[in-house]
Amino acid sequence: MSRMIAELFQKAQKIQSQIASARQRLAAHRVEAVSPDGAVKVVASGDKQIVSIEIKEEFQRTPELAKVVAETSNEALKKAEAKLKEELNAALGTAGIHLPGLF
Repeated sequence: MSRMIAELFQKAQKIQSQIASARQRLAAHRVEAVSPDGAVKVVASGDKQIVSIEIKEEFQRTPELAKVVAETSNEALKKAEAKLKEELNAALGTAGIHLPGLF
């Protein structure tokens, strides 16, 4: 029984380490989305933070700007979410844990 607890504890430590590494990689990873017309580009980090927004000068005063920025930001965050799921599944997989559909 004591051996099983020790093994479980070791596995938990390994998972914790893998997740910490994944978080560091995600914070450094960048994804970008560009609006269909190319007027807005949004860069997000893998940990789902908006890093930058670039707006072409000729588009800055149009009424559609807020909508396009929001849509493009959401697309960048979807890409960041996909990368987050990929990293967490990889981290758990290397620890021998397979939880399909969890992330």
